[in-house]
Amino acid sequence: MTSDEVRQAIERALEDTLPRRSEHSAALVDALSWSVLGGGKRLRGILACATALAFGELNLNRVIDLAISIELMHAYSLVHDDLPAMDDADLRRGQSSTHRKFGEAMAILAGDALQAMAFDVIVNSGELSDGQQASAIRVLAEKAGWQGMVGGQAWDIDSKRLPKNEKELEILQGAKTGDMFQTAILFGLIAANDELNDALRQWGESLGAKLGCAFQMVDDLIDVMESSSTTGKPENQDQIAGKVTYPALLGLSTTRKRIATVQEEITQLLDEFQLDQTLLAETVDQCIERIA
Repeated sequence: MTSDEVRQAIERALEDTLPRRSEHSAALVDALSWSVLGGGKRLRGILACATALAFGELNLNRVIDLAISIELMHAYSLVHDDLPAMDDADLRRGQSSTHRKFGEAMAILAGDALQAMAFDVIVNSGELSDGQQASAIRVLAEKAGWQGMVGGQAWDIDSKRLPKNEKELEILQGAKTGDMFQTAILFGLIAANDELNDALRQWGESLGAKLGCAFQMVDDLIDVMESSSTTGKPENQDQIAGKVTYPALLGLSTTRKRIATVQEEITQLLDEFQLDQTLLAETVDQCIERIA
C-alpha cells in the first residue's frame, strides 16, 4: 500500500466522520469542515497506519479510526494555535485560518468540538477491542493534555520563561510537537497488537520523540527560509513573535547538522525491526525531508 493510497483513505474517512448538518449551528459544521478538510499532508494519520502495517496489520480497517482521531486532534490544535490570543495567524494551509473565516468564538468552539470528536471516534470504533480502545484513549489523553501538547503550548507562549538552551527547547518542543508524533506511532502499535508491552511502547515513544524533534527543526528552518506561498502560513511567524527556535538558538548550519544526527538515530531505531523498506520508513523521510 502506498502513501498516497493511505492518505486518500484517511481523507475519505475524515469526510465521512465530519457532520454534514446540525440542528444547533450550520456555521459550526462549516467551520469543522474548513478546519479539517482544507488541505494538510495527514502525516500523523499516515504514520499511525504505516506503523500498524509494518507490525503485521494486514489492512487499514483496525487502524483507520485511530488515524482519524489523531488528525482531528491535530486540527483542533492548529485552530486554537492560530487564535489571536496565541499566534494570531491569518493563514493556515494556504487559506484563511478558521478564526479569520468564521470569527474567533466559532473557531474556539470548532476546536473544542474537534477535540471531543477525536475521543468519540475511538470510543465508537467497531474494529478495536475494548482493551485497544482503552489503551488509545489513555495515550491520547496523556500526550494531548496538560502534561503533553497543551503543556508545551503553555510554555511556548510564556514570554517570561523562554528556553535558555537546546535542552530546554527540546523539552518544550518534545511536548508541543513530539508527543503527537509519539501518539501516531503508539496508535499504530496498539492497532497491530492486542496488548502493547513495555519494550515496544518505549521503542515507539523513542521513535516518535526523535521524529518530532527532527520535524520541529525542519519546521523552524522552513519558517525562516521559505515564503508563505510555499508554506501556506505567515512568513517568519516565530521570529516576529519573539519565540526561541532551533535556528535562532543554534544557527542554520548547526540546526541542519542536528537534523542529520537525529535522522541517523531514527534509522537505527527502524533497523531494530528491519523496517528500512517499509511505508513507515518512507513516511518518516517525508516528515523530515521537506526542505532542501
